[in-house]
Amino acid sequence: MDPLPVPPLAQTLRKYLAAVGPLVGERELREAQQAAARTLDGDGHRCQSELEAFADLEAAHGRSWLSTVWLEGYLRVRDPLPLASNVGFRIRMPRHVAPQTASSAGGGTMEAAAVVHRLVGAHLAWLRGELPAEHTARGQEVDDHQRGVLAGGLRHPRVGMDEVRAATASPRSRSIGLLVDDHFYAATISDERGYAVPADSLRRTIEHVLEQTPAHAASDDVGFTALSYLGSDVASACLERLLEDPRNQQAYERLEHVLFVVNLVRSPCDDHGHLLRTAFSPGQAWAYTPITYQVGLADDFVGMHLEHSQVDAATLKAVLEHAQADEPGEPTSEGPVAPVDPVQWSYPDALAAELAVQVASYRAQAEMIRLDTVRVDRPVPAEMPFRVSDDALCQWVMLYAQLATYGRVRSTYEAVDTRHYLGGRTECLRSVTPEAVGLVQALIDGRARPSHLHAALAAHKDWIKACKTGQGIDRHLTGLAMVADANDYALPLLDDPSYHRLKTDFLSTSSIGDHDQIVAMCFAPTSDDGLGINYTPLGDCYEFLVTSHRTRTADVDTFLAGLDDAAGALSSLLTTAAHEHHPAS
Repeated sequence: MDPLPVPPLAQTLRKYLAAVGPLVGERELREAQQAAARTLDGDGHRCQSELEAFADLEAAHGRSWLSTVWLEGYLRVRDPLPLASNVGFRIRMPRHVAPQTASSAGGGTMEAAAVVHRLVGAHLAWLRGELPAEHTARGQEVDDHQRGVLAGGLRHPRVGMDEVRAATASPRSRSIGLLVDDHFYAATISDERGYAVPADSLRRTIEHVLEQTPAHAASDDVGFTALSYLGSDVASACLERLLEDPRNQQAYERLEHVLFVVNLVRSPCDDHGHLLRTAFSPGQAWAYTPITYQVGLADDFVGMHLEHSQVDAATLKAVLEHAQADEPGEPTSEGPVAPVDPVQWSYPDALAAELAVQVASYRAQAEMIRLDTVRVDRPVPAEMPFRVSDDALCQWVMLYAQLATYGRVRSTYEAVDTRHYLGGRTECLRSVTPEAVGLVQALIDGRARPSHLHAALAAHKDWIKACKTGQGIDRHLTGLAMVADANDYALPLLDDPSYHRLKTDFLSTSSIGDHDQIVAMCFAPTSDDGLGINYTPLGDCYEFLVTSHRTRTADVDTFLAGLDDAAGALSSLLTTAAHEHHPAS
């Protein structure tokens, strides 16, 4: 597997200026050009040389030059993780059980057990070395280091910067955490050989913990997960006080070594409610654990709360595909209850009171997140004489809505998978190109021509190619900044206001490509007044899940309406372009 490349410095500076051009005025662009020139003529080459040398050293250890700085960037986040970097998902997972048992008492718990059994099987298969390697659509093998989260472990909050604590890599005699109304239980789910207990044993275990936790038992109490919804500096101080008690030390050790957590959701909800609850509501996850699955007992919801520092959604998509294919087998009429233990904190009264206040404050913040779903008709005619990128069209739909709503464009982040490189994570595609802005402005003005479309398509394709070949700019600039900070080098570009403008994403966008495993994802906007958007090209439509802040994000309804307007305008242009196209002879 090739190491993640370090792009040439001059190339990155050139692409950087092209990326900031549509976001700034003429004076600011001249200042950005001057800052880039001073960077190239000053310490830029020193930073580049040292980054290249560091890349060689890291590759020898199976990492990339990005690995450490990328992880530390996440671990330094101080805001509550669900409102900063964690993600909520709705996932697709078979819930069926054998027909002869589906109608018997406890059908909901049988379905839940079937889902959990599939997920346990995928995690254990990786630990046994049996999970198939993942490859890109082009047949490139994907670096599997992100799959390490399948072993469990957790992110441990500390003042200033958190740390990652790994769980055992053994599949034998492992436990999962079961969360019910914010009460936590550790249940053994694998035997001495490292294989899952029968699905029916899981069903009986689930029924046992439900019996031990009467509905609405959480009431006004401070639940098990409370401190995980607070910022890391606050959570670290609370946890330090908790761990003064040996009983709490034992509880934390159990939490640290579970394979994953499952939140058993007793109350039904619509799709929006489930997504919002999964992503942001306290009591649904230990927010510092890599994965907390969500399984509805009263409806068919299956979801996931993801701590994002060590893993990206694309990695989990392949794992979920394996879990979908795994058959849990026929439930038996009876099965033993797997060993299960309640795990609880012994809260000092003063700390419990403080946590109650802190969680109430967090809840108020979380309730300010709004989620909307918009579907627009796919604007591509049934037969196109040339290839059109659905990803590009989705980005232009969002860019049109932004420009039409706000009268200007701000930075847009689009994640591109780079896991086919050693230690690769994602690169950022800067979709607000001069050509894309020219296209959407012409669409708004009613003067768009096929030439606008083709120019914007070519520019988008160039960015995709750059990102996929490790020639993007965002990660490279992050690596240069790391070297500059470590050596007290000066990089004027990083202090220029245009760089801050580029890095402040008004639209933070992400797409997994289809609904086959991950149906929807929900994450907080990355800027105070911005929008977080999960977009998915489907067969005959494009789906946009849009998060915003109820009071800080302006004109959200106008933006949402603009998505449909954009699709209509693009449809007209694409029809014209199809009619005017003349294939080369």
